[in-house]
Amino acid sequence: MNRLEKITQSRRAHLQSLLAAAIAAAVPGGLVAQASDQPVAVPDLLRLDAARAKTLLSVTRTLFPHDMLGDRFYWPIVASIDTAMADGSTQQSIRKGLAALGAGFDELDQAGREVALGKLEGSPFFSLVYAETINGLYTNKELWQLFGYEGSSVEHGGYINRGFDSIDWLPKDGEGVQ
Repeated sequence: MNRLEKITQSRRAHLQSLLAAAIAAAVPGGLVAQASDQPVAVPDLLRLDAARAKTLLSVTRTLFPHDMLGDRFYWPIVASIDTAMADGSTQQSIRKGLAALGAGFDELDQAGREVALGKLEGSPFFSLVYAETINGLYTNKELWQLFGYEGSSVEHGGYINRGFDSIDWLPKDGEGVQ
């Protein structure tokens, strides 16, 4: 079984990505500036040329569009996909997917890019890029604070004594309940 066949998106993973996006939208501006003002480090790629790498960067940003994040957080995802392309069938899927998107993908607005990607949803290309992007962003400890995640609680005795019930967006003691 190759790498693409192993990748599946669960309902739980999708809901987690939506939650992370909602949390990111509510983050104060100070953290946003820290995440987006850093210089962009373009990785050395072995299998992707500059044009394909730029298109793939646009794909990752389209799938998980966090305006407060600079490209420096998306380039490692492109590098990870480039590494995965060592497998011949993965390389073929990525090249086929990028070719299907076309040369003008980068110049489309967000809605246009979403439509173009929607046509590839369910393909091996889409599955791989989606999985690599979600893992690359939401397992990046540098971004956890920005997304409002405090990290693992196991070494601190779990969440029971660390504010598991500290959410402020639910009504308290029947407020607003009819």
